Amino acid sequence: MPYDIIRNGPGCKGGYAVVGPSGAHGCHQTRASAIQQQRALYAAEADSKKVNKAEEWEGKPLYDQLSDAEQMLADSLLKLAQEAGPLDKAEGIWVGYENGEDNENAEIGVKCGNCALHKSSVACAILEMPIEEEGACRFAVIPDGYVNVGSDVRDDMDNPDHEMDMSKRSLEDLDLRPTESMASNARRGLELRRKFGRGGTAVGVARARDLANRKELSPGTVLRMYSFFSRHEVDKQGKDWNNSERPSNGKIAWLLWGGDSGYAWAKSKRNAIMNIRSQKSADPMWYDSAFSLRKYVDKNDFNR
Repeated sequence: MPYDIIRNGPGCKGGYAVVGPSGAHGCHQTRASAIQQQRALYAAEADSKKVNKAEEWEGKPLYDQLSDAEQMLADSLLKLAQEAGPLDKAEGIWVGYENGEDNENAEIGVKCGNCALHKSSVACAILEMPIEEEGACRFAVIPDGYVNVGSDVRDDMDNPDHEMDMSKRSLEDLDLRPTESMASNARRGLELRRKFGRGGTAVGVARARDLANRKELSPGTVLRMYSFFSRHEVDKQGKDWNNSERPSNGKIAWLLWGGDSGYAWAKSKRNAIMNIRSQKSADPMWYDSAFSLRKYVDKNDFNR
């Protein structure tokens, strides 16, 4: 049976509930803890969750859309999994799986739900571990048209980083130093957390310290900031968000990550990053891909 992770789910205010058809199975303070329980529940039902029938293979319509070369790649991965066993269990194979929360490329379509190898929303043809539709691994086989960075990213470039010719930009050209407004919000968040002893996580505190010191951030950190704000904007609807005397945990966490100005900044920088990553060149390999080896190999040696 499917088990979903729902923030502020039944009987789990302020946390992450693991919910199945029969109701809530647990409440957790962190999403990571909820995922551990979700995986344990799936593991207990491993035999019943296996999908063997072709008609239950949800990725089949996607497989049919693959090019001949992509189908050969998918077939080779399926054959490898048959011979070596599930690739996440096979010795010496790095799967590189990221869950939905950590998959920074899900919104452009790089996700299990678009992969021809997914058997159901929680099962993969080549991995034993439970998957998430918004998650992804390094073996994703996705048809043309399902990955799109589109005009919505390019049209949202209302910051100075977009004033330059983006076709000549690289990630190194971006100014990723937090603004003073973000630093001020982060300092306020740290102050409130010390005062009330609550709000945010250890990761949020570390992020706040970087922002308070206006430390240059990495593109990956910027994308995580954008992901945090996107997930937690709903917290603004919670009780005591605007209570200046006793702000909610959500408000304190929001400030730790830079507050409203941090969200606007992260969105702007994220769009610039995604635009640069989407640039096409004569080299068909996505140079900045986490799964590309090109960046580690001298081009002269690579082409010999």
